[in-house]
Amino acid sequence: MIQDPVILLIVASAVVLLSGVISGLTGFGFGLVAIPAMTLLMPPKLVVPTSILLGFSSRLMLGLQLKREINFRRVGMISVGSVVGAAAGALLLSSQDSEVLKFVIGLTMVLSAAVLLRGARMPLPDNGSAYAPVGFLSGLFQGCAGMGGPPVVILFANLRVEKQKTRADLSAALVVVSITAMASQLACGLITADVLRSTIYMAPPALIGTAAGVRFADRMSNEAFRRIILWLVLLTGAIAIMAVAVG
Repeated sequence: MIQDPVILLIVASAVVLLSGVISGLTGFGFGLVAIPAMTLLMPPKLVVPTSILLGFSSRLMLGLQLKREINFRRVGMISVGSVVGAAAGALLLSSQDSEVLKFVIGLTMVLSAAVLLRGARMPLPDNGSAYAPVGFLSGLFQGCAGMGGPPVVILFANLRVEKQKTRADLSAALVVVSITAMASQLACGLITADVLRSTIYMAPPALIGTAAGVRFADRMSNEAFRRIILWLVLLTGAIAIMAVAVG
């Protein structure tokens, strides 16, 4: 780990800047870059809660900018499912089979994204009945693997939800998931003074990156956006599989 605090802050700020760009561009994925990279710089007990707080601020910023695009009924159904799923995920995380579950989750992401990238569609209903179950999976994935976005991304990409509505609903739903995660972290005593200090130092680059990601997304076609988020899901799944294999 880097010992010089100034260099550490510069490198960590660059990491959260990139994480913010991805979050602003897609509506999810802040932790995909932030957590693995920052774990090389800081202790995990500092990295995870800091990433959750920074990711929350990024998603909240994006959600407020796109508030007119939010489908509150859809977000509500996803959020209810995600809260229940997050509790189940936390229980599964403490079980001996959690690594197997993470491998299955990663494999599911890779296969689902690959199918959609090839132009196929999965038989998921477009009448709202899938929102709560997908929200449950989102919470489950967040609770046991720290990856809540991909199930919702897969659903929206499969239904070909328009770019702005995807980003708006994703950010709004993940704000709820983040609040649940922050409450759990707080209850466990993981949000410490050091975490709050790190969050304050790195919030500016995270929000600047989010604003830049928003500008990039505005210039992107719906199909290009759809392919980017599916590749991001595929990458997330591959990282999860490799983490289990290496561990």
